[in-house]
Amino acid sequence: MRKTLRLTERELTNLIKKILKEDSVDTSCWKEYKSPFPGDPYKYRIGAECLWETKSDETKTQTGKKIPDWISLYKNEKANTKLNKWFPNAKSDCSKCKSKKKK
Repeated sequence: MRKTLRLTERELTNLIKKILKEDSVDTSCWKEYKSPFPGDPYKYRIGAECLWETKSDETKTQTGKKIPDWISLYKNEKANTKLNKWFPNAKSDCSKCKSKKKK
């Protein structure tokens, strides 16, 4: 069942602004990390939700799977464990940055 919703021009404008604001990604808390191992062909970062992401490092010779764009490592438990060990403060730094932005 469809409902008809009536909005004034001002209400519609405010709704669109709110949607656009929520849709825009704040990259100010993102931080890139390089592996402590020189042969590692990937770059890592803490992304929008303070989750690990990776992509291929174009400056290094690629021997494994090429990843041209950032992909989430959310479900990769082994990678998360390794990255949290290599960069123990990364997630807490991201969380602190996010909480400062909300204020």
